[in-house]
Amino acid sequence: MNLNVEFLGIARQLVDTPSCPVSVDDGATFRDVLIQLARRYPPLVGPVIVAPSYDLQSDLRIVVDGVHQVT
Repeated sequence: MNLNVEFLGIARQLVDTPSCPVSVDDGATFRDVLIQLARRYPPLVGPVIVAPSYDLQSDLRIVVDGVHQVT
């Protein structure tokens, strides 16, 4: 499955790009996407992605098709 991840706020500042493509297997979880993003953009680890659990920081949200999702 091919996704387009859009970065907003601090995440965009840290990665210096508005978006990036991510390919994951069918049935992938949000955590699978966060793992790929952490590997591709190490500055996200800490301020945005919690290591080593690869959770999203509690004050941040993932939005899919305009709907807030909780990881």
